Amino acid sequence: MNLCYYEKTLTERVLDFQRTGKGFCTLLDDLCLKIYRYPKAKYGLSDDDCGNFYLFFIPKLKKIAQTYKNAGSTFETYFNSVLFWKLKAYLNKQSVFNHTWKTSALYDFWEPEQKGNSVLKIYLQIVEDSTLADIFMINRNGKMKNEAGKKQFLLFILKKAKDLDLEDISFISNITGYDYYWLIEIVEKLKDSLSCQFQRLARFRARRNRAFWRLKFFEKQLNNETDKRQKARLKEKIERARETMKTAMDIISRIRLAPTHRKIAALFNVPKGTIDSLFLRLRKKLKRVYKQQKKQYA
Repeated sequence: MNLCYYEKTLTERVLDFQRTGKGFCTLLDDLCLKIYRYPKAKYGLSDDDCGNFYLFFIPKLKKIAQTYKNAGSTFETYFNSVLFWKLKAYLNKQSVFNHTWKTSALYDFWEPEQKGNSVLKIYLQIVEDSTLADIFMINRNGKMKNEAGKKQFLLFILKKAKDLDLEDISFISNITGYDYYWLIEIVEKLKDSLSCQFQRLARFRARRNRAFWRLKFFEKQLNNETDKRQKARLKEKIERARETMKTAMDIISRIRLAPTHRKIAALFNVPKGTIDSLFLRLRKKLKRVYKQQKKQYA
């Protein structure tokens, strides 16, 4: 670059860049330090903020130079104005980003992964209760009495197929004598049959979580807002977020995550009515046990 280039004003060099498309790198060299120092000079921000603002601003610099119009004001004046408004935009973006992290860190925002009781724990609860042990045909030594009891217990456990892992399947195999790999195949098929419900559950959980985040976010903004019109708008947004969250939670509560009797019947190659009858009888027996226990501890 020849010496006369540096004798030109910044405005003249920007106009040259607009005409020729050359010289942007030297413009960047001249302006980068000012961009970096501006947040500290204007608001006393930290070096980290200066560096983040620099990274936020630099991708926009070429477009700023290209869109400048020489309408009576120098590029320096125009550039200072752009710096001011871009810093405002950066600070707003950082405020939203920081608030997002604070909101997302709320304890009740994250739903813990819940897994049902292990098969071993369920089995021990049954064995310890003589009435339940009789229903599932388990003797005093904790062993299944006959094939009917084993099949009834297996069908009862398969209703919670979504929670079964390899350890559970191994335990079922040990106490019933059913082949371990056959049980794995059965459980996987039942889980596959629930894939649509799992996807629907994930979709509405995500919708509920987004609504919850917006609710908390707008509530925080409302607490810090003084303008009446903005307050009214925030209250409307809060109400919409609350309604969206409620609708999503209602749908989540109605999603069934247990395999249907028809699917279980198909896997065992028996009529659906057989499975219906088995679960109906089992439900009545368990209901009687529950009522007796309720009277006992009332």
